[in-house]
Amino acid sequence: MQEDSIIEAKQARSQQTQKKLLAALSDSLTTQFFEHISIAHITEQAGVSVGTFYRRFKNKETLLPYLYQDFSEQFKDWVSALEGNKQGSLSDQIALLVTECNAFLHAHAGVLRTLHLNSRLYPEILTKSQLFERSHDYQQLAALLMTYSTEISHSKPKIACEMAIFMLISNLIEKVLYSELTPAIASPLSEEENQQELTLVLQNYLQSPQA
Repeated sequence: MQEDSIIEAKQARSQQTQKKLLAALSDSLTTQFFEHISIAHITEQAGVSVGTFYRRFKNKETLLPYLYQDFSEQFKDWVSALEGNKQGSLSDQIALLVTECNAFLHAHAGVLRTLHLNSRLYPEILTKSQLFERSHDYQQLAALLMTYSTEISHSKPKIACEMAIFMLISNLIEKVLYSELTPAIASPLSEEENQQELTLVLQNYLQSPQA
């Protein structure tokens, strides 16, 4: 992990070129693995010359911090939309959160799989500020659950809400991105069945009387 791996494009033309390259990469990731996508393919899809690419980027891996930045903005927008769609009860909010999170992961599966894998192999992709921002996003989701504190039976509601978000994200990442691999194969449930059971697990965890 490093302080900052992103150098913002200052000129409008450079900004536009960067947007085209990232859009081309994102689109390609819907059907191909990152490892199989060539720079020639990215530049062809973006309508940018290979020479222009190399004037700004060393290799395709140097696109990843910018791809993560774009994904982070979309994730923030998703969190904000959830905050504006507050439900009448904790149970309803959990059910909505599970459904919406599953849909969001599907919509960004190619990009997220690439970032998920490569950030573990190359931690320098993520800056400290980006990790802080993602942690804040998760805290916002936990805070959304905390607004139903009167319905939460856990002795430590804040910790329980944070754990619930961790379980939510971890379960759905495995089930959506790696459904045929371990540990997802530990549960033979279909994706729809998994959402239903996950909703029950989170509801029971937060609402069952604590010993």
